Amino acid sequence: MQGAVDKRIESEIKRIETYKKINKFPSNWYYLGPLIENGLPNYNIFMFSWKGKDGSYLEGGIYTAKIQLQGDLRTNAPKVYMEDKFKHMHVYGHGLVCFPFIDQYKWRPSITIFEIATELEKMLDNQPDITSPANEKMKQLYEKNTQDYFDCLKEQAKQFALNSPYQP
Repeated sequence: MQGAVDKRIESEIKRIETYKKINKFPSNWYYLGPLIENGLPNYNIFMFSWKGKDGSYLEGGIYTAKIQLQGDLRTNAPKVYMEDKFKHMHVYGHGLVCFPFIDQYKWRPSITIFEIATELEKMLDNQPDITSPANEKMKQLYEKNTQDYFDCLKEQAKQFALNSPYQP
């Protein structure tokens, strides 16, 4: 990383720390920050770990996503990957999230890591956009029986309740 990217990452980390201090950090979030490897931060990967909110389709599950930076944030949108073989209409089998909020063609450098985490949580817990599926099996389940699709997410949440959150 060089120049403006370094300053951008510093700014992102300061923003997250400030949000924690002023209670703007959602209470169901465990961690949002750089991946820690061998005791050192990897500023190319931010980890996001949270618990599904009460009353949501993800209720009780513990989820972790990687926000992988793709070089200069002024021009390149990050990629987001779900951990633990998370099944959802907008998540490919290998974990990559089909995420219009940060699509390369819609990317704006003003979008923050905090906003990416917030929008990811919302997208995964709301009605899916069936015109933009990443997981064809989940799309077929949704089209066949919407309630079965959401029951599948709720069942997955019960399994994910046993996960440990990412907390370095």
